[in-house]
Amino acid sequence: DAGHHQRRLMRLTGLDVEENQDRRLLNDLDEIRARSTKQWADEEMYAHEWLTRVFEPVVRAIPYDLRAKLEPAEVFHQVLEHRWYMSQAEGRSVPLAEVLTSYINDVLRHRRDEATIMGPPTETMSLPVITGSVPVEDEDPDIDWRDLV
Repeated sequence: DAGHHQRRLMRLTGLDVEENQDRRLLNDLDEIRARSTKQWADEEMYAHEWLTRVFEPVVRAIPYDLRAKLEPAEVFHQVLEHRWYMSQAEGRSVPLAEVLTSYINDVLRHRRDEATIMGPPTETMSLPVITGSVPVEDEDPDIDWRDLV
């Protein structure tokens, strides 16, 4: 059903992500769970392990000056995508640390900040207040007000 993956990821990790991000992050979590030598009974333990040992270190590895480029979940989503492309190009499984270095230097450094892409801020802004008197003239009955606007 719609939103199933998003709800599952939220339940397991607390991450609130977009639709395509949820599937990719869950696939990574499930892949790590399948390769794990630990035999925990519940999915939540694997999710916590993935969150603290995979997701959060990747997000923390992003240099401070580049963190405004994308949301953390989108950064991780793109790192996973970058890993796939690198693995295809090199014909091998590329370690995450190597992928992360490549992603930061070759992709993220060249992106505009997400706030810039999304548009101007929409919060309230100050406007000048006209305090001088506005002259009022007698209306001319021959002039239509729509011609003055």
